[in-house]
Parts: sequence; structure tokens; C-alpha cells
Amino acid sequence: MLRRPLALLALAALPLAAQQGSRPAAMTSAQLYDRAYFAWDAGHYDAALADLRRVLAASDADAWHDRVAELTGEVYVTSEVAKNASAPVWSPDGRYLAFTSGSGADARIVVVRAEAGFPIVTEGPGTAVSFAGDGRSVAWLQRGRGGAPSIHWVPLAGGAAQDIPLDAPLATSLTLLGRGLLQAAVIVGDQDRSRLLLRALSGSDGTWREVSVTGRNPIQVLRSPDGQRALVTLGERSAFARFVPGFAGASRTDAFAELMGGQLGAPIAGSGPTWAAGSGAYAWVEGGGDTAARIRVRMGSGEPGTAATLDRPFMPPALSPDGRSVAFGQMLREDWELFTVPTAGGEEPKRLTREIQHDLFPQFLANDRLLAVIGEARHRRSHVYDLTSGTRTRLFHNNTVRTVAPEYEWAVSPDGSRVAIVSERDGDTVTPHRNLYLTDLSAKVTRPQLVPRVDSAH
Repeated sequence: MLRRPLALLALAALPLAAQQGSRPAAMTSAQLYDRAYFAWDAGHYDAALADLRRVLAASDADAWHDRVAELTGEVYVTSEVAKNASAPVWSPDGRYLAFTSGSGADARIVVVRAEAGFPIVTEGPGTAVSFAGDGRSVAWLQRGRGGAPSIHWVPLAGGAAQDIPLDAPLATSLTLLGRGLLQAAVIVGDQDRSRLLLRALSGSDGTWREVSVTGRNPIQVLRSPDGQRALVTLGERSAFARFVPGFAGASRTDAFAELMGGQLGAPIAGSGPTWAAGSGAYAWVEGGGDTAARIRVRMGSGEPGTAATLDRPFMPPALSPDGRSVAFGQMLREDWELFTVPTAGGEEPKRLTREIQHDLFPQFLANDRLLAVIGEARHRRSHVYDLTSGTRTRLFHNNTVRTVAPEYEWAVSPDGSRVAIVSERDGDTVTPHRNLYLTDLSAKVTRPQLVPRVDSAH
């Protein structure tokens, strides 16, 4: 977090001679930063930037580098991936990043390498992109001949692309399952009923098979990080809504089931199922409404345990990569706050945030680092929380004064080192564009990058 200054104490610490009118002692970097912080907060940017420039020129500038970077913009290096882009999706190996360019009838899927310059690997008209579990192929839904949906499958390791037709009026989601012998799992349907179809993409007879779902409609397929398992959320057709990858908000559901060997297991009553990024654990919320809700966690094939009991409105949980911690949101009164608790249970949840604005959508970057956002929908900003030290760092901005950078979608890379962000970044309060950016948590801005930022901001 930005260091909260104690200006009165800093003034009181000045030598008596300085208070009586003789030549004052040189201000320390701490005093200069404190004065700059208050000037920045009051909108006196020229004065603040002048003091920050003196801090960066001091002998102890290294100790203040990150604080100056965060006050004036970003701490981590951010690159623009594409303009007019949305719905970022990472490949499981982190080598590729896919997104949707444009919207409506003009929507196109673009797949780029997640490296300098972001070279395009493949692209084409369509929606609902999905990578194979080993990251070696990608597929998306597109309109085929006569307007019927089809799947465009592209092997990224080499080989010819294929167009696989779907005998359905509408397809809403696509998930590639498996690693070697791939399966395409597609949810098709209309306003009255949805169906889950499976088809092998290699060594198959080329037919689709419907997965039996009794009494409910399949809403979404959630593949495990290794691509070998999947959870299927179930609910009423009226609750159906398209799930936007990277955005922490899915349609309402009342149950889910594990997809095993092409068959659904017994439905589990609950909502908000989520996988741990680095283990076979998954969590969900059981109950709610007229009864207390419980966060339930299943490690592998073991019996589920209860991590916490919730007696207030709640958000779906997020699991740490090792499956040992869970983060969730609760509304204490008028706003949402975030909490963490060990999945083993037996401990009271630990409150992580105390912000007057909403704290929302927690996602683990690592076992000890959490990504979450602050604010209402029109101006949400992402922050990184160090769960060991309790500190908070703003993740994304635009490095200019008196401006905002509203964020709309976030997608964390599989190793938690990078975050793809859909945002406005030109500084205007409301603009129509939504561009895609990549923030690298392994690369902080350097002194040669920070000093010109402070100098040019005048």
C-alpha cells in the first residue's frame, strides 16, 4: 500500500533552529515523499512531481522506487496486446493468449504468442475460444454453411485446421478436454433447453454424443488445469448466460457434477465451483438463502470438507494453487470485503480488506499472493495482495496525472506471473474503446523508465 505519511510528526522532527528561522536541515527522502504524497492527494501535481524527482535523485532512491512508481502510475511493466479486444484466454502452458477482436457479427478470434510483439499465430471469425489441455491446439465456435454453428480446430504444433459441423441451431460454449486424445465439449440449445455434446477430435468416428443430464440444463463446462477432468454446472434454462473467460461472474446455478469418462457423476447441490490452479482440488458454496452457506472443498477424490460457514451474502470462492487456502467475498453491510481461510477448516476467516469501496473477484496468483479488484463497475482497479505481509499494490494504471484507467476483465496466466487486462487507458472518464494489455508481475519498471515518467508528467 502507499505509505500513509505523518506530516505533523515530520514537521516536529525538524531541528529547533529550523523552526526559529535559521537555515533548515536538508529534508530526508521520507519527508520529501510525505510532502509529495499530500500534494498529490490535494491535486498539486507540479509540487508533488518536483519532490518525487528529488527522491529519485537521492542516495537512498532504491528504497523509494516502488512507492514513487505506484503513486505516479504502474510498478510493473505493462504492454498493449491489441485494440478493441475482449475475453482473454490463456493456453494451459502460458505460451499463447487468445482473445476476441470486435463484436457481434464482426467478432474474430485472435491467438498470439505471449511474448514481445505478440505475433499472431492464427485467427478467424468466431467466439468461445478454448485451448487443449497441453496447449498444442486451439478451437472456437464459428458460423458454418447456412448459418449453423461449427468448430474451427487448429493444431498449433503443425497440421491442417479442421471445420467440424454441429447439428444445432445455437452453440454457446466450447471446451476442449484431455491432452492427447482430445474431446470437444459443446453446450448447444435455445431458450427452452440446453444440451451437452461430446465428440473426440482424433481417432473418432466423427459423431456427436449427448451426455445425459436429468432434470437440469448444462450451463458451463469448467475444465481442470491439467485438462483431464471437468465440472459441469447445472441449472434452470432461464438462468442461462454466456460466461466470459477472465471475468469473475458466471450465470446462476443450483448444482454441478463431475464429467468422468463421458458420463456425469451424481449432481452436487451448490454454486460457484472452482478449481485450484496447481492441484486436483475444487471448491464450491453449499446452501445459502434461508440457510447458512458453507464453503466446501474436495481434495482429489477424497471426501469434501468444510472450510467456512457464511451467514452473510457471499461471492464464489477462489482456491490457492496448492488447494490449502480459500478466498471469498462477503457483504458485511453495504459493501463487499474479502476474507481468506485454510481449507482444512477449524479456523475463523481472516479479513483481508477494509476498503470503503467494494472489494471483488479474488483470484490467486500464488499461494501467498491474491489478485482482486476495488470499486464499482464503471471504475474497477486491480490490486495485488501479499498474504504474508498484508501489503497491497495497485496493479494497473496509465502513468499520467488526473486520469483514470477503468478495468473490465482479468485473466491470470497459469503460473500467476502475468495478468491480461481489458481496460480503457487513455485517461478519459468514458471512452468507447476496450483494449487488451498484459502486465508482467516478474518485471518492474526500471529507474530509466520511471525518471522520464516523473519528468514528463509536468
